Amino acid sequence: METSIYGTDGRANMYIADDSETIYTWEGYAVCYLVDEKIYCWRGKHLGWFLNGILYDLDGYRIGYTQDMYPRIRYTERTKWTKKTKRTKYTRQTARTRPTLKTSESTADLEKYFSQDH
Repeated sequence: METSIYGTDGRANMYIADDSETIYTWEGYAVCYLVDEKIYCWRGKHLGWFLNGILYDLDGYRIGYTQDMYPRIRYTERTKWTKKTKRTKYTRQTARTRPTLKTSESTADLEKYFSQDH
């Protein structure tokens, strides 16, 4: 079952596919993937962590949430576009050490942050 990811603005802009690994934009582009609790872009850059339904950036700020973890009222989800073909993954970089996770939110846009190096 696909899992919607909401940005701090309450909009579902991304989702985790049925494979529980690939993260897509709502427009159908595979932009990053999960390995254990770490999030990597397709070029292998470590981007953050996914823990207990919350996505954290590299500085430990909350940048996205699953539906169950979103702390406020959410917008209604739009219709998703068809998934595009995934590209080949590059070799992963060594993950950074996880910082102290914060309860405050990142000011970065969810989709732009996780689509870097797309």
